[in-house]
Amino acid sequence: MAAALLAMEDFNNRDNRIVKEMEALTQNCTVQFDLSQSMFVDTSALAHSGSTMVMDQVKRGEAFPCAFAGPYFDLPAQSIASMAAALTIPHNPHRGYNYRLSDSMYSPFTSMAFPDMAIMAMLWASIYFMWNETITLPFCTHK
Repeated sequence: MAAALLAMEDFNNRDNRIVKEMEALTQNCTVQFDLSQSMFVDTSALAHSGSTMVMDQVKRGEAFPCAFAGPYFDLPAQSIASMAAALTIPHNPHRGYNYRLSDSMYSPFTSMAFPDMAIMAMLWASIYFMWNETITLPFCTHK
């Protein structure tokens, strides 16, 4: 999480000493991360820890989220996707391994930033071997 905060600070300061490619991305860019008004929660890989921490702060009146970014792991991402749907706020996980994160029926307020194609290929291959028949791989769609 410290690396993510440093990356956001570097982005805000347009400091490309660490990530040289950022110079091209930030030219004529006025976007800034509001680090003073943002809440950062380390979910690790635990299923409901992020949701629990956020809801505890909401109950205490400390914060009410307007959007969720992350997490990387699919278990906490599914939990936060459910919370995003209940609160009707956007959710964008970095990556997800579970099809429910990219299916609008299950996660209507979630959009994937980086779908993991290798995991999708393994999923369809396992289905093929389970059913032992030919299948057609669908194309992934993005919201």
